[in-house]
Amino acid sequence: MLTEASSKLFSSPMHAKR
Repeated sequence: MLTEASSKLFSSPMHAKR
């Protein structure tokens, strides 16, 4: 599923870019 990777890949680049 896309939860662990999504949380890490969406919490690192997304938060860092924003």
